[in-house]
Amino acid sequence: MKKNVRKDEIRNIAKRLFIENGVKATSVNEIVKEAGIAKGTFYIYYNCKDELIDEVFNEISIDFIKHMFVDIEHKNNVPKDEAVDHIVDRAVEGFEKNREFLEIMKNDISNNKEFKYKRNFIEQFKHKFESSVNISINEGVLDSDVTLYIIVDMFIGACYNAIILGTPYTIGEVKKNLKGIIHKVLK
Repeated sequence: MKKNVRKDEIRNIAKRLFIENGVKATSVNEIVKEAGIAKGTFYIYYNCKDELIDEVFNEISIDFIKHMFVDIEHKNNVPKDEAVDHIVDRAVEGFEKNREFLEIMKNDISNNKEFKYKRNFIEQFKHKFESSVNISINEGVLDSDVTLYIIVDMFIGACYNAIILGTPYTIGEVKKNLKGIIHKVLK
């Protein structure tokens, strides 16, 4: 039991530091100092920083996806267009609040693993979307996995440019157009 508590504590501290300082800028030394543990104790729980990043990123993804679906998950027969609008609004809101997560999704963080993280996020999103909205993403698209990847990548890129870089359009303009594009793709 104590071992799980210590691992949870390390993960929570790392998550906070990753969000505050960025993944690359946060060292194992900073994590262990903040946790008040020896560096060797860290390596009892994690083989390397990348393993901790994987765990933290997965947790953030799950929380982010829950946030996106919070108001529609238990409603019956939510129209697809309404669901898409809600999900886009909640995703943009989530990215605005957690810019580091958006940075992680947009950029390689180590060893060119970006696609691994996006793939996990996309798989979790697809499952939640299909179970919450009661439709399949396969409806009306050639290859649902590739199409969903393109939508997510486009969405993340547009949000990154608007939220992080502040260019070339405002997040309001981007959000409105993303909704329209996604509606057309899923028709």
